[in-house]
Amino acid sequence: MTATQNITATGFPIHNPETAPEASRQVMEGMQQKMGFIPNLIQIMAESPALAHSYLGLWDIATKNGGLSPEELNFVALVISEHQKCKYCIAAHSNVADTVAPIENEIVAAIREGRSVENPRFEALRIFAIKLYDAQGYVPEPEVNEFIKQGFSRREVLDIVVIIAWKTLSGLTTALTAVDLDKEFEPYKI
Repeated sequence: MTATQNITATGFPIHNPETAPEASRQVMEGMQQKMGFIPNLIQIMAESPALAHSYLGLWDIATKNGGLSPEELNFVALVISEHQKCKYCIAAHSNVADTVAPIENEIVAAIREGRSVENPRFEALRIFAIKLYDAQGYVPEPEVNEFIKQGFSRREVLDIVVIIAWKTLSGLTTALTAVDLDKEFEPYKI
């Protein structure tokens, strides 16, 4: 860490492409290309190339190979973020819902407030994602089958596992490091 490098309130370095470990620079460049900036979360994750690559890798896998639509993927990410009480993640996924993978404002507002939603497909996703997260995967087979009867596939059930894993990485990292909210996410601050 250089003498002029920023650190979080909990002592973790906040990297830029010049200070990041070589193995994390590719992740930072990828986020710059995808989002037009490097989020603070990624600047902190860069301290651990394993974490940075795992986070971006899960995101890429979920978006490129998952069965859920981009809107559904971001919806589940927002649901898990709210359930984890990850304020950074809630703001980030609210931004995505407004700019990249549009979700109706009333649906986003309901999730941010921890309420159910009127859209039946999204409500089924919300209930199942929380159940899967809370049960750590031990969802009884009749409940999995009920979810599938609502128009989902077993592939999508497993895709939700990937989203939960992805959000666990970010939720734990934001809690541990006290990451500051990016200016791009400020309008969505909780």
